[in-house]
Amino acid sequence: MKTVSMNVKGDEVIVSSPYNSSFLSKAKALRGKWNSVEKTWIFPTDLLKEVQDLLRSIYGFGEETVDVEIRLKGRIGQASLRGRNLLSRKYRDGRVLIGDGVSVLDGEFSDSGGSCRYPAVGEFDGTLLVRDVPKSHLVEVEKIGGWQTEVSYEIRKKNGSKNPYDSYSREELEKMKALIEEALSKKE
Repeated sequence: MKTVSMNVKGDEVIVSSPYNSSFLSKAKALRGKWNSVEKTWIFPTDLLKEVQDLLRSIYGFGEETVDVEIRLKGRIGQASLRGRNLLSRKYRDGRVLIGDGVSVLDGEFSDSGGSCRYPAVGEFDGTLLVRDVPKSHLVEVEKIGGWQTEVSYEIRKKNGSKNPYDSYSREELEKMKALIEEALSKKE
């Protein structure tokens, strides 16, 4: 799985990260320049705090991460979490592509999904293990797969055990979501 890294060299902040369309547009707005040879973004050091905030909001950079078991049941379009691809299909009758850091614990995918023009994962009733999910991204888990999908999840400790003390209550998740949205609205 491609990770996010940030280094300061001289008068430049150098960022390496997986593709994310939200990051792309916001990086350009911060005067970021794409280095196609090194496959990195270059920012002026006077924007270090803004770059850190952007990486935190998009990728959860610098946050504690957890492993999450996500139970999905229903018709799934393309499953992603804050721009991170979990499940997708390039062609209606093609195989389902499983994202980096994602394992299928149980369940099977349908042979095809969607249409030729709009391929989809299709019917699925199973469980995924998604590794290294920033805790602030947990508020988005219930949106995975679209409106025709039932979603539930359970947080795992890094050693693989399940511990209810590691999970957040719905109220805590809503508070975190409100804080994130407030911080993002101040940036714009």
